This record gives sequence, C-alpha cells and structure tokens, in this order.
Amino acid sequence: MIAVRVPRSLKIIVLIYLAYLALLMLVAMPALNLLAPKIYREQTGRELKLDKIIWINPFTLALNVRGASSANSDGSAFWSLQQLRVNVALASIWRRHIVLDELQLTRLNLQIDQKNAEQFNFSEILAYRAQHFPATAQPKTKTDDSTAIFPIDISSVIFSAAHIGIKAPYLSEPFALDLNDTTIKLADITTVAEKNNDSKQSPLRTGAIDIALKSIGIKLLREQEPFATQLKDLHIASKEIALGATQEQPLSLTITDASGGQLNVKANAALGAKHSSGTVTLRNLDLVPAWRYLSPKFAFVTQRAALDGDMQFNVNWSEPLHYALTNSRLNLHDVQLQSKLDDKTNIALAALQIDGVAVDSAQPQAKIAKILLRDFTLSGSNQDMQISVLDMLHVASTDEESTSPPWQIQIDDIETQGGAIHWQASQLPDLPIVIAPLSAHVSHVLWPQAAPLQLQFDTTINDTAKLALQGELIPAEVTGKINGEVSGLPLEWANTLFGQYMHATLHSGQLSARVQATLEQGAPITLQSEGSVDKFELQSLPEKRKLLAWNQLQWKQLAVDLPKQQLQLQLASIDQPWAQFRINKGGTNNFQQLIITQPAAQKSDAQKTANKNPAPQKNAAKQNDKPWQLAIDTVHIEKANLDFRDDSLSRAFRTNIADFTGDISGISNRAKGENAKVALKGTVDGYAPVALSGTINPFGKPPAMKIALDITNLDLATLTPYSGTYAGYVIDGGRLSVQLVYTLQDNRIVGTNHIVVNQMQLGPQVSGPKVMDLPLRFAIYLLTDSNGTMDLGVDVTGSVDDPDFSVGSIIWKAFRNVIVKTVTSPFRALANLVGGGDHDDLDRVDFTAGSDQIASEHKEKLHTLVDALNKKSALKLGLTGHVSPSRDIEALRDGDLSSALIALGSLNAADIQQQSKNWQRAVAKLFGNRFPDRKSEKLEPMQMNDAMRDNVELPSSALSELANRRALAVKQLLVTDIGLAADRAFVKPVDIGADKTPGATVTMEVN
Repeated sequence: MIAVRVPRSLKIIVLIYLAYLALLMLVAMPALNLLAPKIYREQTGRELKLDKIIWINPFTLALNVRGASSANSDGSAFWSLQQLRVNVALASIWRRHIVLDELQLTRLNLQIDQKNAEQFNFSEILAYRAQHFPATAQPKTKTDDSTAIFPIDISSVIFSAAHIGIKAPYLSEPFALDLNDTTIKLADITTVAEKNNDSKQSPLRTGAIDIALKSIGIKLLREQEPFATQLKDLHIASKEIALGATQEQPLSLTITDASGGQLNVKANAALGAKHSSGTVTLRNLDLVPAWRYLSPKFAFVTQRAALDGDMQFNVNWSEPLHYALTNSRLNLHDVQLQSKLDDKTNIALAALQIDGVAVDSAQPQAKIAKILLRDFTLSGSNQDMQISVLDMLHVASTDEESTSPPWQIQIDDIETQGGAIHWQASQLPDLPIVIAPLSAHVSHVLWPQAAPLQLQFDTTINDTAKLALQGELIPAEVTGKINGEVSGLPLEWANTLFGQYMHATLHSGQLSARVQATLEQGAPITLQSEGSVDKFELQSLPEKRKLLAWNQLQWKQLAVDLPKQQLQLQLASIDQPWAQFRINKGGTNNFQQLIITQPAAQKSDAQKTANKNPAPQKNAAKQNDKPWQLAIDTVHIEKANLDFRDDSLSRAFRTNIADFTGDISGISNRAKGENAKVALKGTVDGYAPVALSGTINPFGKPPAMKIALDITNLDLATLTPYSGTYAGYVIDGGRLSVQLVYTLQDNRIVGTNHIVVNQMQLGPQVSGPKVMDLPLRFAIYLLTDSNGTMDLGVDVTGSVDDPDFSVGSIIWKAFRNVIVKTVTSPFRALANLVGGGDHDDLDRVDFTAGSDQIASEHKEKLHTLVDALNKKSALKLGLTGHVSPSRDIEALRDGDLSSALIALGSLNAADIQQQSKNWQRAVAKLFGNRFPDRKSEKLEPMQMNDAMRDNVELPSSALSELANRRALAVKQLLVTDIGLAADRAFVKPVDIGADKTPGATVTMEVN
C-alpha cells in the first residue's frame, strides 16, 4: 500500500467544512425551525405554520421554506405559499453587497379583506407592531441620499401566485380584485449603480422580464348598478428594462377580454428619459364592461359595442405630459345603446370608422382624415323641447373647469352610408316619423376655428316627402349659409298638431318650397324662399265638410332680413280659392266653431323668475322700437268663390259671390303715405255685378283707407229670409243697389253709404221667434218718394275681409239701422228731437248709495226729457226704482249709525266726515254702550265703527222702500217741478230679489 500524504491545508479545509455542516445540520437548521414561528409571532402577533422544515442547502447556500402559511385572527386564511427559495451567491463576499443566484416564490395565495370602514385583515398586525415596536424618529443626516436603493444583485427571480385577492366593500368605491395564476420571471436584477455613473436616475435595472396572468377578475361592489368583468391571458414581456435608461428598450403587452377581444401593445420605452413609443392594436374589444364600470355616469345601457383599432403612439410623461398619435384608426362597430329613461329611445350602428387619426397634446390638436358612419339607426322622441336622445346621451358632470387651452380639431371628411331616424314628436302623437335613407356628407370641419365646413344632406320622410340641405357652416359659431328644399310634404301630417287648435282636419295639400338662409350664432339672419301649397282642402269635424280650398297658393321671391326687420315679396298668388261660410241656427258661424279655446297656461317657477328678471338682449330696445318694413308687390286672386248660407233665419238664406278676380298691389310700409291699390270684381249669384276698388294703407300712422263697394240691381226678393225673420214681412219685389264708400282717417271710419231701393213691395206678414215688432209699413211709407224709391244714407260697417261679411246682412243692417234705432231706441230719438247733445242716457237717473235725492245734473236731464215728450204727446213713461243690495245696505247702516252718533249730542255731520276727535270719543262711547262686555281700548275707532255698523239691523223692507222712494222722487220732479202731466208718468213696482238690472238708479221706458 502506498501512503498518500494529504496536505495539511486540505485537512484544515475539510475539517472546517465538516464543522460548517455540523453547524448547519445540528444547530442552524433546528434553530430556524424553532425560531421562525417564534420570530413571526413576535413580529406580527400571529402564528406561522410550516408544513415542511426550513432547509438550508449546505452545498449551494440556498434557504428553502416549504408549505408556510398564516391565518387571520378569526381562523380564515391570510396567506400561504408552496415554496420560498433564496440562493445566496459566494460573490456576496467580494462584491460587498448581497448577491443572489436565485429568488423564487411559488404558489402564493394571499387574501386581503376589509372588515369595516377602518380595518383590513392585516390591521391587527399593524396595531400589534405599533404597540410592541414603537417607531422612533431618526434625524436625517446631510449624507442621506433619498434616491438610494438597497444594493442587491439577483440573477433570477421567479414568482408565481395561485391567487391574490383583495375585497374592500367599505371604500367610497367598493371593489373586489382577483388575480389568478400569476407568473413573474425576471433575470439579472440589480440595484447597484454602475461605475462612473453620476446620474441621479434610479440604478434599478433588469434583464428579460416575463409577466403572465391567467385571469384578472374585477368587481365593483356598489349598490346601484354593480359591475363585474374579467380579463384573460395578460402578458407583458421585455428583453431589458432599466429605470434610469435613456435608450429605448422593447416592451410588449397583451390582454384578452372576457369575450375574446384583444389588446396588444408593442412599445419601446426609455424609462429614464420618461419616453415611450410604439403601436396599440385592438381587435374586437368588448366595450360593455367599460360601460358597466361607468354606468352611473350614463343615462343609457350599452347592450353591444366592440372596438377595433391600430394606433401609433408617442408619449413623454415628464412635466408637462405630452402624447401623440400618428397614422391611427379606430372602428367602433356592432353598437346597440338603449336609454335607461324610456324603452323607445335607442341608437344602433353597424360601424363608426375613424381613419387617419393624428393627435398632438402639445398643440393641442387632433386631425382626422375621414369618419364613416354605416347603417346608423336612431329611435327617439321629444316632449315639447325635451329631446329623449339628448337626455339619453347626457353625462354626469364633474363640475371641474379645465384651464387647458382648447383643442383644435380638424376633420377632412364625414360621411354616412345608409341609416334611418325613427322619431315620435309630442306635437304629432299619431304620426310616427321615419327619415330614411340618410345621406349626409360633411367636409372641412375645423373646430373651434372660424372656418366654414361644407354640408350636404338628403333624405326622404315617411317614403313621401323629399328633404335636401346643403351649404357651408362655421360649427363653432353656427354661422353660414344653408340652402334647403322640401317637396311633396303632405299637410295632413300636421293634423294632430292642427287639431289642438281647431275642430278641423287638413284633408289635402302638399307643400313644396326652396329656402336659402344665412345664420349667425345659430339664429337665422336672412331668408329667401319661393314655393307653393297645392290642392289644399280644409274640412270641419266631425262631419268632414269642406270649408276652405284652393288649387294653388304660390309665393315668389320672398326675402326676409331679420336684423333689419324687412320682408319683401314679389308675388303671392292664390288660384281658385273657395270658402264656405255658414251662420248656424244659434247665431254662431262655422269658422267660429272651429276654434278650440286653449286653457290658460300655468307658468313654472323658472318662467316666473325669468319674467321678473329678464335676461338682457342685445339691441332689444332698438328692435322693439323699430317696426317691420313690409313690401308686397302683388297679391293676385284668381276666380275666388264664397259660398254663403245663413241658417239662423226662419228660412235659410244662401248666396254665392263668384269669380272674384283681381289684384292688391303695392302693399308697403316703407314709404310714408304709400297706398296699396285694390281692384277686385265678381258677381253675386251670377247676375248682380259686385266690385271692390280703392286704396288702403294699413301700415300708416294712423292707417288709411278709401274703399268702394258697388252692388247693382240685386233682387230684393232674395232677401226675404232676413226681412221675414227679423221684420216679420215677406218682400214680394224690388231691386237694390248699394254704393258703400269707406274712408279711414285718424283711426275713424267715415262711411258715405248710398243705398237705393226701387219699387219695394211688402208681402204678407209672418211670425217667428226672431221677428221684431217694428212699424215697418209705416216706416216704408214715410221713407218712400213718389217714384217708389227709398234713397237711404246709412252708415254701414262691413268688409269683404270680415268673416261675417254678406250682401244680405249689409242690406238688412241698412234697414235695421234706420227703423230699429227709431223703434228700439226711443230715448235716443227723443234726444234727437231736442238737438241731441250729451243726453243719450235719458232713460235712467242715477243715485248715491243709500240716497233717494236727485243730483242737480240729473234734474237738467229730466228737463230735456220733458221737452222731448211734449213733442210726442202720445208717449207715457214707466218708472222703475232699483237698488244695489250690497252698496245700499252698507250706506243705510252707515246712515243709521251716524244718526245714533249725532243723537249723543256731542258731534255733527262734519265731525263724522272728518273723523274728528269728537267723532272718535262718540264712537268709543256708543261702542261701550252697545258692547259693554268687549274691551274697546284694544280697538281703533274705525274698527269699533265698522263693528257697530255691521251689527245694525235694518227692516226687511228697507231696500224695497228705498227703490220706491227713488221712483217717486223722479215722478215728483217730472210732474210737480217740470210740469209733465201726471197721467203720463207712472211708477212700476219692482221685485228686489228678481231684479235683473240692480243698481242705485231709476230706469224709464216708453209706453
């Protein structure tokens, strides 16, 4: 055997290593197994469980902890891990800082729960440490470096977590977060600064990074509209990351949402320079979870919405933050939004494509090459001015005012392809409106610059009416020029709105018009238009009888200037207008019956406040003071027809004014004193010519008019319905010619009216409910000359523009004004016998309340009445006394109280009128006598006076006696003082309760 000599140094090393093994195996490892739970308990106040022993590998200097866990105080799981491995490298000796070959934590489970508003499940540990290890303030030395990081090198970090959960239901925004199957792999991590690196940037840097999460569950635990979503397969990878690096390093991020949509980010990041650039790719990203998160801010439900996109970004997060997008695109597709406020308002679209997006926050500006809206569908409604779509899209405000400069937005092109609007207006509840297909094109949009965009819009309404708009508009100011054209718009669509004001229906009619408008600040400034309403017919309800119609109403060269308040119209032409006018049996007319009386609107508090504090309006006073300037060159009427029928008579009267044709020209208020010319001709019943001619100036100050109406040789027999109904006689024959000339001057109409009746023959007398007992034969005998002609000059009020106009009514008014005024107004006629004057009220004498004394001015009137009666010796007067119950009773009680006060002997009537001191003492004395139990010192004298007056008891006959005394006073004055024969005036009794003309007066009638 050959003996091998072992070097002494090797023996020493072997002995040292054996001692090291013995130390680890026999001392260190048992000590760690025993001390680790104790140390954990001392540091946290909780127990540490170790399923496997803590193992120190003597060959690799690796520390392994397996199967460790700790529970909450209630026994629920707090955290657990499968293995914690720390492998310390021998290089730690010469590098003079910790160097780890490996740091590995596998299968971590951690659950953080909020127990109440103040505590989490780890709060007990913090409280325990605060109690047992109170912190002591350490003064900061001048050599402290706040940016220094604990120096360490780690060759490999592997972290895996089976589940990390956080549940915080008591926060202002309660939430729950679950991270499942998380893996983080890092290589070559160091916090040691490089040599010769004086940079103040963090020295933290790492090699390859790979972070993967199988799923992330997010829940918002709010009571209203809770939210939950899940992200899957999140993956972040980078070859190298250094916090202080100024060079760009590659980084990638991938996220998959619950529905399979993906977000991919590929970037180059220079964290030290605070800069990153790269691309973002979105593929079928589901936006419903994002809506659920923001749901409380929105008034709509996102049923479907997905997003695709490709964006190239550049971001610098140093101060100030700057970001930019270049050559990017977005595609919002398969969108379905439903209003929370009602089930009929929704928005759907196949796609909203946004191409050529460039954004620069430094400017700030955004540029878009094109926006394309495909198959857009909107359903909504409005209630007056409240629009459901605007309510649906309203976003809750944060009330934060931005101090940043406004964004500059440029959109080169906006276009729609297909689409429809389904609308229900509250004004037209029976007419669902469908606007489709939509064709819109907008270009050159600049916001908020004052640059015009180009607009073009075409559509069809309910498959019938065509609508087109085009022009240019500055969107920020809503200023520009718009041309619009509508054709074939049925007026019947407005029947529901029209029916709110009239018992009538628009049976037919189509509107076609072209309009050119200029806008400033959203308000129209000038309008130019021409168009027509064709085949119009208005029918009454419920019988659906035609009332008004025309073949065509046309206007040409209409120009309106709103700021200048000018309107000019070259021609308004109405072809073959036709109207039916009926007077019903009750006296109303058919047009009168059409009007629906609107209830008085209740003003809201906001309106009342607005009325009290009206907002200032620019040039409001100037506009209110300046009248509109109107100029209408010609109004042409072609073959107008008026079908007139009066059913209020005992026998219906009907006539027809036909072929009424002519012009009204030169209607204007621009030139002072400028008159419009009227020239219209037609026939009555096809044989009697009728002509209307003259001039009018309705806009003068005051207005002026001189109009002549001529009707020639109208058969009087046709007027029998009027004479039989009102006068009680049939007209057997005669002819009528009317020449009426009206002159309007100084706001008074002066009529020179010449009515000639030839050979009028009355037929038999007839009876009827409306027949007036008139001495018609005697009147005709007095008015007719030897040639059988009555030539009457009668002031007649009437106009062909008046809905009540008719030839028959004008003729009857002529006779009635002559005869009825004489027969039914005898006192006026009596006044005329003695020169008229100011005594048109000879039929009454007024008295002071509670009095039967005749005032001096009434005595003079009665003298005039007696003078007239002396000319008509057959007339007798009936005198009827009246009272005003409330006024007269109060006056009688005042008189009774005044008498009682004067009876006390300490005052007179003057004291009562002046309410002197004597009156006040007398009132107090009398009040004490009448009301000994009431304390008068707490009442004012007038209160005591009113209390005594209200308690005066009058006899039940007081009012009737007063009425009789008044009538007797008038008779006494007429007979005794003036000299009227006693048998020509007699007092008539009156029943106070049944008196239809109460008042402090005496009325008189002729018998």
